[in-house]
Amino acid sequence: MIILFVINQIATARLKQNEDNEKKIEYSKKIEQLQSVIRLAPPNNFASLLSEYVDISDDFVQITQRDNRNKDLQLALNFLERELKIPKNEIFNGLSSFNNLLNDTHIIEKNEIINSHIKILQEQIKTNATYIRALLIAYARLAALFDGITPSKRRNNIYRANLMLKYSHKDKVLPPYEEFRYIPSVLNTFGVLHIEHYLTLHNEHSVQVYSDKTGLNTKDPAGTLKPKDFPQDIDIKTFSMPVFLKQNQTAYNCIGAPKAVASAECQFINDTIETITTWKTEQSPPSELLEEAIKNFTARDIAKSIISIPLMHSRYDVSHKKPEHVLGVINIYRDKTNIMLGNSTKQQQFEDITTPLNYALAKIVTHDILHRYHTNILLEILKLATIDEQETLKSQEHEGT
Repeated sequence: MIILFVINQIATARLKQNEDNEKKIEYSKKIEQLQSVIRLAPPNNFASLLSEYVDISDDFVQITQRDNRNKDLQLALNFLERELKIPKNEIFNGLSSFNNLLNDTHIIEKNEIINSHIKILQEQIKTNATYIRALLIAYARLAALFDGITPSKRRNNIYRANLMLKYSHKDKVLPPYEEFRYIPSVLNTFGVLHIEHYLTLHNEHSVQVYSDKTGLNTKDPAGTLKPKDFPQDIDIKTFSMPVFLKQNQTAYNCIGAPKAVASAECQFINDTIETITTWKTEQSPPSELLEEAIKNFTARDIAKSIISIPLMHSRYDVSHKKPEHVLGVINIYRDKTNIMLGNSTKQQQFEDITTPLNYALAKIVTHDILHRYHTNILLEILKLATIDEQETLKSQEHEGT
């Protein structure tokens, strides 16, 4: 009986020990989960700052879409349709769809009016840029806060954000080859580029954040709300890069923004150089693209990790998440690797909870794209008519000699 009692006690003790071990393991798991939640959770003041920025962005949308601003667009559209006799259904199909309908003599006669429209539209583009920069500042500040970092130039904790607009070759004449990056040699014939879609980073759509200030807006002397005029990033120059949507060309898309457009999905890059290596291994892009990417990303330390967010009116409607609906790309980047701890869950959370900012910026950018489109059309019409007039004069001079 004593032996049975001892065996029973030993068994009971082992059972209790096993239960205790299981509880310890379960407790450890819960502690790890809690630590992970704490580590990935945004700071306490993140929600209030995000809420403030969303309210301000809604105000900005209302201001940029007031009737007087739309009036400038409508006047330009009316001029193209009524004065230059361009069919309304052709205006948004690009210059090539109606340049044979243009009367050069009539355009030269309307030179002063055309330049007046261009000037008004360009002024509005400048104004639009102040709103866009303010919202890019909001994105960069929120990214730093979500990262648990206080931006500081002295400590070399600088966050940057920019907006790249998507264009089609029909929207305007392609920029010169010198302004492009990442052009595969097979699509470059002595400087003639064979591309259909591209992104342009206009330098006025770039900012950097290196302080803990949080304000976005101010008021003019009349008491009207307006964005603070944040300076553009002095390290950024205007450039363009192609976007390839055809299945047999997707390997040509550089990391970051081009891939964000092609996939209509956010791109998270924890280390730009490592991601270039992965691009090489998985897709085997042309060597000249890899060399250019490594050269650009190692030349300066401003973009060691990047988040590229497609700009679109709806990111949750599956039928809408297509490259053709992407207006451009918001790039948020910093001078160190592993933005937002390099954690995919945390990065995805940031994309999701800043969606209201994405919608607001999309509305302002849509407005800006219309201003740019009309400006480019008028500039090209004037340019073509002037060239034709000069060629006519040269021909007449030749015939007279």
